[in-house]
Amino acid sequence: MIRRSRLLLLLGLLAVAGLGVSGSLRLWRGSGGVTEQGGAMADDPQATETPEAADRPAQVEGLPVPRFVTLRAPEANMRTGPDTKFPIKWVYQRPGLPLEVIAEHHHWRRVRDIQGNDGWMHKRMLSGRRAVMLTGPSVLYDSPSGNARPVARLDPLVVLVVLKCPPASVWCQVATDDFRGWVERSRMWGVYPNEVIE
Repeated sequence: MIRRSRLLLLLGLLAVAGLGVSGSLRLWRGSGGVTEQGGAMADDPQATETPEAADRPAQVEGLPVPRFVTLRAPEANMRTGPDTKFPIKWVYQRPGLPLEVIAEHHHWRRVRDIQGNDGWMHKRMLSGRRAVMLTGPSVLYDSPSGNARPVARLDPLVVLVVLKCPPASVWCQVATDDFRGWVERSRMWGVYPNEVIE
């Protein structure tokens, strides 16, 4: 059973990294076995709630829905419903990963990743910091123009921290550990077409 759990976790990580595992694959079924799956600490155990109106897009904290956030925790469970009693769909292990909040229910947020996988995470697993993921090969420029000097060539699915997205601009300034520059919004997932970030 331990070997099977490790294999399933590995498949889940490959899917989160975008390495071709089908998004419809559910790695954990049922409502038990969290300890065996290694995800017990990836939820807030004190925040269990009675699930009701799970798909209601309420604005619990007055923030817009939908909106983009990032994964705060080093490990976070995505569940089928807004409570630790619901089965785990995926286990994410990539802090800083951009996710889109598409609904809220008390302390829980329904989120969607770049591949379209969606489910519920506790709000403590998420951060308001902004990041994007590249949807294809991209060039990082030293200013917001396709005629500017290229700083780096970046692969698909690279995660970049968003520094700013000026009003009425098709460009955003982003950063990696080694580079800073500008990328067109159309090449990123994690920021809306007309969103201003300063």
